[in-house]
Amino acid sequence: MARAQSVTGTTRYLGTHGLVSATRPIVIALYSNDTLLHAAVATTMVSSNPSGFTLTAPTPGIYYLLCWLDTKANGAPDVGEPFTIYANRTTLPADPLTIPEDGVKGLTLSFDDSALVPGIAGTLTYTGKLGVVSSTSRLLVEAFTSATLSGKAEFVADHTRTNGGAFQILTWDTRTYYLLAWFDLNGDLKREVGEPYEVFAQRGEPPANPVVAGPSQTAIAFNFDDTFMGSITTPTATPSPTHTTTPTRTLSPTRVFTPTQTRTPTETPTWTSTPTPGPCVGDCDANGRVSVDELVRGVDIALGPEAVSACAAFDYNHDGRVSVDELVLAVDAGLHGCVPWGRGTSSIHRDTPVAAAYRHRHRLIVRRTWNVAQRNRSGRSGSDDEVTGEQQAIGDEIRVVGAENAETQDLRVRR
Repeated sequence: MARAQSVTGTTRYLGTHGLVSATRPIVIALYSNDTLLHAAVATTMVSSNPSGFTLTAPTPGIYYLLCWLDTKANGAPDVGEPFTIYANRTTLPADPLTIPEDGVKGLTLSFDDSALVPGIAGTLTYTGKLGVVSSTSRLLVEAFTSATLSGKAEFVADHTRTNGGAFQILTWDTRTYYLLAWFDLNGDLKREVGEPYEVFAQRGEPPANPVVAGPSQTAIAFNFDDTFMGSITTPTATPSPTHTTTPTRTLSPTRVFTPTQTRTPTETPTWTSTPTPGPCVGDCDANGRVSVDELVRGVDIALGPEAVSACAAFDYNHDGRVSVDELVLAVDAGLHGCVPWGRGTSSIHRDTPVAAAYRHRHRLIVRRTWNVAQRNRSGRSGSDDEVTGEQQAIGDEIRVVGAENAETQDLRVRR
């Protein structure tokens, strides 16, 4: 087993951000990567200036050293705090510090206020009605390098467990970023349809406003409610044709915030860009389609065993329940692909294109073509309700029966 190794030396702060003390110590930390984005593998702190220090590395090897004045006394670097990186660097990537088996002795770390930690910081406030901010349902924010919020976030989301709490993202540069914040209702650290969000500043869709990272960028304020809860459209450029023939027509991608109520046949263009299906009613995992499992989950919510939070995508009009109309929209999406939904309305559009749909008093019947995966779910204790799905051929009937004035609703799939 490898033996831990020591790094010893002297540190000195020459700036004007206050006297070094137990409430404003100097912290020296070792990292395993040159981006300093992950947690430190070893830290130590001193409360006098200048001062000797001893830092113990887990094993001999290559490390990256950061030293800063901890003005908030929280043991972590914060935006605006004076710092230095090993070998007097102030930008990333950091220079490597090789720690051999006999350790490192006589290291000198001297710094002032010429380099302050750059990043983006501010507050996150949620004023909606879908839940209480807590350790399991947190407010999060991510930074992107594109105003369209396309691609993966440049930085892992920081979060706050307290409504109105502070956030910060250490960028270690002064580039321009674009921010997205949301209320992570299910605690999975991914923004999904049904979770309130804000594209900075006060927007429901890209492009986002630019934010320039820096040591003084500490007043970014997010304040959002339940206005924006749908999918976020990433604008895409129309592809350029590779041939010289002039296309007869170009189809532009549609926005996802307005549900399409009619499907109008159009002529076939010479070439076209095909929009990627977005999440829609019943699309619990926001993958652009509605599966049989998701339909069954919607019925469970409608019948009562599961809460709406189990799949908020079914609650089209945000009234806290799942109705027969919303189940029908989900069935239609499962059969014909997603027609994205947006911020919700006060009522369901009952002229949504569902072929051969008949509504009379308390009953709605939908005849469709469907292949249903094997699925059986028996009735629950205290109830004779049952949802059954069996492997079926083309031409089956999907029957959605709902008593509008009753407390229960039922979905049956049969030949």
